[in-house]
Amino acid sequence: MVRFATMKQDGKLVLLRLLRQFADAEMGRRLAALLSDPDPEVKQRLAHVIGVSGATSAIPDLMVLARDSNGHVRKAAFLALGWLCDERDIDFLLTGLDDVYPDVREAAMGAVIVVGGEQVTEKFTRNLKHESVEHQRLAAIALGLIGTREVAGPLTEAVGNPDPEIRQQALNALARIGYIDDTGRITAALGDENAAVRKAAVSALMAASPETAVNDIKFLLNDPDLWVRFHVITVIGELGMPVHADLILPLLDSDNDVVKIAAIKALAQMRYREAIPRLSPLREDRNKDVAEAAQSAMSDLETGQ
Repeated sequence: MVRFATMKQDGKLVLLRLLRQFADAEMGRRLAALLSDPDPEVKQRLAHVIGVSGATSAIPDLMVLARDSNGHVRKAAFLALGWLCDERDIDFLLTGLDDVYPDVREAAMGAVIVVGGEQVTEKFTRNLKHESVEHQRLAAIALGLIGTREVAGPLTEAVGNPDPEIRQQALNALARIGYIDDTGRITAALGDENAAVRKAAVSALMAASPETAVNDIKFLLNDPDLWVRFHVITVIGELGMPVHADLILPLLDSDNDVVKIAAIKALAQMRYREAIPRLSPLREDRNKDVAEAAQSAMSDLETGQ
């Protein structure tokens, strides 16, 4: 390691790439002494190798690195700390949530999640009501990644947050978990003024109860936002249930080609062979994407794929 300081950057990076493959705690401890290297890219690589080495003795050095002037270095330090820290270090890791750069904040969030434990869940749950909207956003994302049922209640409550991004992230988290304590709030969110929130509410309901959700979301097939309509068509199609074909067939006459293509693909996913006569003329559509989608759907339906 003595010669490391005299090596060129490329050499250092190559060496660290090789060392990563067989790094152990003793090597990680020795590499921690090199974290004062002036090159940001080298410091990032060092942090990564130390993190995978399991060298908990390097935690204090990495904590210093997490205060580096370079954002990329801070991100690498927090990621490495996530592999090494335990619940005693959570409060330090949470300080990264106030970093000026979003990727550093998310690295710190990820580190806390990796540490895990009831304390982590409790802290992120409390942060859903933090005075900082960014803390609330990160908390919603984190709880979705933690994914345990006990966080469904607080996330459902967060669907009523005044900030649309928090509402969206809470719904995204519930969709990931696939469990909702109270679908009433989620159903109400289908009428949210924000299109991204409406889309997220569709996903959350479909994840929680796909058998009954179609009846709740079908009115959004006429939503003023194109991408909400597209999303609803797509999730209904992904169920693969021919019983819902009557909802999709009228959309083959849409003036919007995006909607038309989504409807074609949805009918094919439903294996709805009765749609073939409606799809046949679309093979001559002026839009070649529509024509190709119709041809592909007909081929699938005719061959039973």
